[in-house]
Amino acid sequence: MAMRHPKSIVLSGALTALIVMTVLSTGLGRIVPNLISRKHTNSAATVLYAFFGLRLLYIAWRSKDSKASQKKEMEEVEEKLETQQGKTAYRRFFSRFCTPIFLEAFILTFLAEWGDRSQIATIALATHKNAV
Repeated sequence: MAMRHPKSIVLSGALTALIVMTVLSTGLGRIVPNLISRKHTNSAATVLYAFFGLRLLYIAWRSKDSKASQKKEMEEVEEKLETQQGKTAYRRFFSRFCTPIFLEAFILTFLAEWGDRSQIATIALATHKNAV
């Protein structure tokens, strides 16, 4: 996105998404131990880390021909960009508050980070340490 749009807008959208994600994760880290015991929270974090680690190893093992898969992915993205439709009412409503580029960078980053290892790590850290 930063190659096609102003870099400052894309960066601010991505950073805002990461800030919102960190605040949400820290809040969850403070709330979860009150709902679930610390022992169960630690066990869940350990299981999730093991799952993500094994999943990454499996993905790395499967993607032996990475150049072909990257080329295929680029072709899919180009097709989607070419067939992109006009602005919807939802997008027009939000374009009054933020530019569509900012929102796109925000949403893409937010969805990419949701449930990621970094979010789980932030939740686990917030359960054990001071959130500030």
